Amino acid sequence: MSDPQLEPTPPVASDTDAEKPVILGDPWPALREFGGVAAVFALLWLIPYAHPAMEEYRYFGQLDASPLVRAVTFTQPPTAEQNALPGGTSGAAKLSAEEEEAALAALDPSLSTGPAAALPARSGPAGSRAGPAASGSRPAARRAEAAVGPAASAALAAPGAQGEHGAPPMKATPATAPKVGVADPPLPLALRISDATIGKPLVMLEHPARLRVFWQALAARARGTRKHVRIRHYGDSHLANDGISHVLRVLLQRRFGDGGHGYLLAASRTQWYRRKGVRWTTNEQWKVRNYLGGGLRDGAYGYAGGAAIGRAGASFRVRTTKAGSGARANRFELFWRGVAAGALQVRIDGKTEVIKLVGGGRDTYRSWDLPDGPHDIRVRVTRGRVRVYGAALERTEGITYDSLGVVGARARRWLNSDAAHMAGQLQHRPAALVVFNYGGNSRGDKITEARYVDRYVNVIGRLRLGAREACLIIGPTDHGKKKRGKIISDPNTIRLIAWQRSVAEKTGCAFLDSRGLMGGDGAMGRWVKQGLGWADYGHLTPLGQRTLGKAIYGTWMAGLRAYLAAKTAR
Repeated sequence: MSDPQLEPTPPVASDTDAEKPVILGDPWPALREFGGVAAVFALLWLIPYAHPAMEEYRYFGQLDASPLVRAVTFTQPPTAEQNALPGGTSGAAKLSAEEEEAALAALDPSLSTGPAAALPARSGPAGSRAGPAASGSRPAARRAEAAVGPAASAALAAPGAQGEHGAPPMKATPATAPKVGVADPPLPLALRISDATIGKPLVMLEHPARLRVFWQALAARARGTRKHVRIRHYGDSHLANDGISHVLRVLLQRRFGDGGHGYLLAASRTQWYRRKGVRWTTNEQWKVRNYLGGGLRDGAYGYAGGAAIGRAGASFRVRTTKAGSGARANRFELFWRGVAAGALQVRIDGKTEVIKLVGGGRDTYRSWDLPDGPHDIRVRVTRGRVRVYGAALERTEGITYDSLGVVGARARRWLNSDAAHMAGQLQHRPAALVVFNYGGNSRGDKITEARYVDRYVNVIGRLRLGAREACLIIGPTDHGKKKRGKIISDPNTIRLIAWQRSVAEKTGCAFLDSRGLMGGDGAMGRWVKQGLGWADYGHLTPLGQRTLGKAIYGTWMAGLRAYLAAKTAR
């Protein structure tokens, strides 16, 4: 029998307890926790906007709301004709390396078969043969033609379209080609510029006569009286991945001779930096500084605006490609500044050389002449500390195209560099043409027109060796902005284009409106729908870069043809 004193006493229910509501939990703590997490994410989202140097981390793509808007408003999607782009290019194509070479070759039909350019025999195989790109497999060629649009392939397939050495016949009009007299020497193939080569750009160069130094250099190169022509192209993210610049490099080299890839950085502080026409790798033991955020007291950021500071173990490697553009080189050059005593190891095709480093902060250049062919080069810091600006892998004859883009760049940031240092870098590597391609990152800057123009003029003075280098300003591409469910052109981009025209007038530079080449108002919205632009409505896909690169090339060839016609008329 149990003890009654140990029996548990059941609770006695009361009327008050029965009336109390059952509370499952207080929602406010959960809401406060959610709000805290959202605030953290919002802060992380805003951090890249705290300083212009962090522009590269603002890749928060905008979603295209137009399909949803059409569904709500019962609006039919645009037709293929409404979405058509100049030249008939549409759709996004993912190509292999072989197909990419074939696609680039097809962009200039007059050089797709036969020799790349009618240059003297001394220009070597690259200057006298079309190379592997023109002799790819038929399936690859078909996919390449589909990638560049039917306009280019139609020019190749038209009956009677091929002239001597595969070039389209020249029409006997001054607008097509200079008239050659009986006593005149035959015009080199590189200077026989057809309508198919130029294409149908929506806009042309403004003040092309200001590029006379460049036109003269190309003409001399084609006639064999000049061995080498260099182009420097400064810009932002459109150049950092070597997309548009590679298209221009390949097309110009096929016409005037392969001068190799050109300049590249030892290391980059962003993964968006890419090289084409060369195989480039680097390790993570470099500390990189560039002209965007400053940080170097001496302002010595190098030829391309990026300095890699390395201690023992820091290294990079550069190799020629297996085939196509960039498969051969005969010269390697290294650019650095001694920070402290140490040593650099340079290994070229298995042969190692050690360079003793001397401090004192003096810019140094060292070049190696190599057999014309494939090469594998490794540069490694073995002792001490050194600031390596970059290297150049190229050929001593032909066209060399230096793509000098930095992600998130603004032209005015070049004022962080030291003027005397940059003058030394440019004098060591002069060019026939200097291209300035900025503006996309400056759209939201709070700045007056007078101040913007003044700064840009100063930058051009710092990055150009006076009138002996032709100067071209390429305006920013179209940037899309959402308004009432539609994608319109950002008004700030249009404003910057007008300001850059003023810069061109003050500096004696030619000007090219890349937004106009894209189609003008609302172009980026149309390009995104056709796979030519990314969903952030500010950057171009590989196919978009190929399309714009071909259009720029067309305007350059039109300018050269006009120069030759005017010279012949005189």
